[in-house]
Amino acid sequence: MKINMRTKKEVGFSDGILIYLFAIIANLAAQLLVSLVASAGEMIKKDLLTSDYFQFAAMLFFQLAFLAVPCIYYGVAKKYTPVLSAPVKKPEPSTFLSLALPFLCIAGFILPAQYFSAFLYKIGYNLSAGINFDTPGKLVCGLLLVCVVAPCVEELIFRGFLLSGLRKKFTKYAAAALCAAAFSLMHMNPEQTVYQFCLGFVCALAAIESGNLLAPVIIHGVSNLIAVLLDLNPIAKYVNKLFAFFDAHAVATVFITLGLALACSAAIYFICRLLGKLKRKDERDGDEIVATPEEPEKESAEVEAKEFAPLVPPSPNAGQARPLLRAKSDRKTGVAIYVAAIGLCALMWVFVFITSMI
Repeated sequence: MKINMRTKKEVGFSDGILIYLFAIIANLAAQLLVSLVASAGEMIKKDLLTSDYFQFAAMLFFQLAFLAVPCIYYGVAKKYTPVLSAPVKKPEPSTFLSLALPFLCIAGFILPAQYFSAFLYKIGYNLSAGINFDTPGKLVCGLLLVCVVAPCVEELIFRGFLLSGLRKKFTKYAAAALCAAAFSLMHMNPEQTVYQFCLGFVCALAAIESGNLLAPVIIHGVSNLIAVLLDLNPIAKYVNKLFAFFDAHAVATVFITLGLALACSAAIYFICRLLGKLKRKDERDGDEIVATPEEPEKESAEVEAKEFAPLVPPSPNAGQARPLLRAKSDRKTGVAIYVAAIGLCALMWVFVFITSMI
């Protein structure tokens, strides 16, 4: 009986960015459909279609639209199994170092994000109300969607496919920054831009250093969990008092903000470097395999074949020009796709900003 095995192939530069572009298009199409359904609900006076539970259903629909893109692209169009630069692996003890990163993100970057939101508010931007978690049912639905579903799907798209593509042509810090910019603008929410960029950069760096997609999923999920808990009434009261203190001591708050941002950034850098060192140590330990008797025989056969090979000098430029041209063309295509995708997100960001100012 013949078993049909799907071939595996690394995610290429253009393919990774194409997944990002198609995911944005799918998300916008899903948002348009949800908006039409919500508008119909208002017209027929159906409160269910404008309730918080409808918002939860819409959020799930958006994530499914994201998830459908790589499934269709690789399952139907390409018909091979993609290999990510940071695939999902079983958690090693070092993976749990990433649990510290979301707390450092909140501590280091929440104040700059609040300053940016305050600036938007002062120039006339209406801050979004968000979803209320005032009942146990809403809290459970919200936690599942915001802390489990969204981190898993979004990390697959951004730190999985997009980052895998970007790593083919860019250094790790440039790839992390480009991935973070795409991630922050994807939310199309101006007030979240600063924090989402910082979070996206940390998630990308953790994925690169650890080589495990589970690390950014943990960071993203725990960060969202902290944000949800800070919005709950018992905790929100103390958070508001803290921000009121900051507002009353503006000069001191500037130094506190800078100090926290620098200290937390240094700690994040140290932890990510430690993740990378532990990953390389695990890889070295895994490569220490005792050679089997067949291996020396294979090596000697290869050496013998080379010794008796005809000594025909290769042409200096043989077979080099065409791959180089393909690489340059692939880079230009990938950059063009990235610019188109992030430009589309930026356009929607501006649209949301303008409509909120009106």
